[in-house]
Amino acid sequence: MSKGRKSFTIGLVLLVLFVAIAILGPWVAPYSPKEEKPVNVNANQVITAPEPPTSAHWLGKDQLGRDILTLMLYGLRYTMGITLVVAFFRLAIGGVLGICFGMNQPKMDNKEKNKYISVFGYLSGIPVILVLYSVLYPISFFSSFSPLQLALLQTLLMILLGIAPVLSTVQHQTIELKNRLSVQVSITLVASKGWIIRKHLFPFLKESFIILFFQEMIQVLNLIGQLSLFDLFLGGTDVRGGYDEFFSITFEWIGLIGQNRNYLTTDTWLEIIPLVSYFLLLFSVYLILQGFKKRVETTYQRIRHI
Repeated sequence: MSKGRKSFTIGLVLLVLFVAIAILGPWVAPYSPKEEKPVNVNANQVITAPEPPTSAHWLGKDQLGRDILTLMLYGLRYTMGITLVVAFFRLAIGGVLGICFGMNQPKMDNKEKNKYISVFGYLSGIPVILVLYSVLYPISFFSSFSPLQLALLQTLLMILLGIAPVLSTVQHQTIELKNRLSVQVSITLVASKGWIIRKHLFPFLKESFIILFFQEMIQVLNLIGQLSLFDLFLGGTDVRGGYDEFFSITFEWIGLIGQNRNYLTTDTWLEIIPLVSYFLLLFSVYLILQGFKKRVETTYQRIRHI
């Protein structure tokens, strides 16, 4: 098995495992995520949460006395689900628009072409984190929205703000492919744009789409992580103790990392467990991406010698 295929297989197996956990997690969780027990009396000894891992709580208990394993099993569906949805719709919308703009672009010299394309290049340079922060900060704390409604709003914003980079990339690729001799012949023979896209463009673009999809997944995971630094968690932020403690309402993994970052030097497991799990999820996507890229490169190198 080649190195690229091995990376792709390992990454895919890990990602499928994460998806399965996201689907089945709430059904196999040992406790309710709403069960808070900050004080526990054991053998006449009073133990105050957070608690390290024990036989009863394999990953320990958080500051509110909630079972961390349960929180993670419930929260992964938000982390995994929103990442997949945002990446898919960014690619679907940006890809379709990129092909349309690329196909409809009139023939220009290089200077005019660069000016035409740069509009979407400028849009892709918008600092997404600042826009999201400005919009979400006023509504994430003590929100009148339900966690699901707020998560849907956050998802929609991340989709809309991520379309331009995908559009720009696909537009560039479409223009390059449209200049190929075979496509120019089809255009001269008055073939329909739909036929040209299906027969000439999509066979080459489909591999780029797969690569873009996993790149978008990585970008979305990083973006959610950036938001968590400002205590803006997917589905809303639960504020306790005035403005001293912030908790993820949906228990999504990156939110658990954000809410526990102050415990890294004291109750280390609170931060390390979700952090390692997040990096493993990120690493699985990275392995798939690198493995698929290697596979594509190997294929084209083989074709080049035919």
